[in-house]
Amino acid sequence: MKLKLFYFIDACVKLYESNQNIYNDSNLKLIEFFIKNYQYKDDSITSVFSRIKSLDSFREKLFRNKFYLKYDNTNDVINNMNDIIGLTIECRFIKDESNIYKRLLDEFKLSNNGFYKSEYDENVFLNLNMPQPQLQRNGFPIYRIDGFYMIENKKVNFELQIKAMVHSFWSEIEHQVVYKNTKLGVFNALATKILASIRDNLDVVDSQLEIIYNQIMGSKNEDKLIGITPESFKMVTATSINELVSESMLKSIKVATDFKECSAILSQFIYITQFLNAENPSFKMIDYFEHLNFLKMSDLDFTQEIIIEKYESNDIFCKILGEYWLKVINIDYDWHVFFIMCFALQTHDSITSFNMFINTIKNLILPPSIINSCFETFSEEEKSKIIYFIKEQTATSLVEINKLKIVYERHLFDIASELKKLIKDMENRYKTFDEFIPEEKVISDYIKFRINQCFN
Repeated sequence: MKLKLFYFIDACVKLYESNQNIYNDSNLKLIEFFIKNYQYKDDSITSVFSRIKSLDSFREKLFRNKFYLKYDNTNDVINNMNDIIGLTIECRFIKDESNIYKRLLDEFKLSNNGFYKSEYDENVFLNLNMPQPQLQRNGFPIYRIDGFYMIENKKVNFELQIKAMVHSFWSEIEHQVVYKNTKLGVFNALATKILASIRDNLDVVDSQLEIIYNQIMGSKNEDKLIGITPESFKMVTATSINELVSESMLKSIKVATDFKECSAILSQFIYITQFLNAENPSFKMIDYFEHLNFLKMSDLDFTQEIIIEKYESNDIFCKILGEYWLKVINIDYDWHVFFIMCFALQTHDSITSFNMFINTIKNLILPPSIINSCFETFSEEEKSKIIYFIKEQTATSLVEINKLKIVYERHLFDIASELKKLIKDMENRYKTFDEFIPEEKVISDYIKFRINQCFN
């Protein structure tokens, strides 16, 4: 004969199932309530999400918590299931959890039923008498608050949790790896220590993320007056370019590419050529955002050939790099996409933008400040020959790599550092031009080797 407890549990599940429409309506109302009154008003809140307890989860909890022993009728079971709806307010950092909880304390007022009622919606109640944060069975603290929502004269219980991003991640780890894994109990002692270590490391990650966030959002007082700084402009521009490329490519060819590192150098290129020496750079930056918005509304075509007239330059570095790019611009699709964006982002014609970009790359790798001050003991003619040689070997080495990554900022920085050291070493080693001439081949091989190392 079937145990009586199963008949009782089946009746509870049937009643629970019959109330699903009410639970769905309550869930939508609660999500709307917390988004409207908390997420929209508090920048530290990144999202509000929820779940309604599934039938399987409901049945499992009846067994796990022995509801069949505690209650005699099905209505009592439903009324005492405190997490029919599970709500989570997710915030950026751990310190934000307590701030959000304090807001709830301020904005919910004690009612005559012992719960606290929201000043924004009289149907939302929280039990703010519970000490917070609560200690979980795993020993870690959590902001977990019981509440209920009144709908059609019925109480629908919900549990509200406030979690920083790292704590949300931790909860998912614990739920999927530990709670859902019955075999892990065999390794309980070791697992407990490892999981505690992971939790501690996540707290460190939270601190690091907060430092990064504060650095990004922070600025000097004088910068706050105009609302934008060079660094924030470059960051926002790079992000906008990356989004623009992804959206435009999907429209044009139904495929998107990873353009993040290209966006960074293009953002730097725009800043250097348009804003660095401008009279009112901050106001010009704001104007440039209008240009980006215009590009977002236009249709960029990534299928059409790029037409550029023959490129000429008296600078050997620019000549070698320019001729290389003209060869591959309509053959290597990575370069094609790159220059489509490079030209679209500038307000000049293509050949002017092309020339400006090549010169920007040259000046990032071999800054004029270094070129102008090196080899001062040599004659101007001798100095020019050595600089010509270094530029020629550097450009040739980049062309031989034959990859889009030669314009990534991090690689350009590494190459610039290597060339700066090389020039310094050459100044110390060669006291006359005649000493330099016999070792051109050695220096050429060394430049190629060091530049290649920058990409490994």
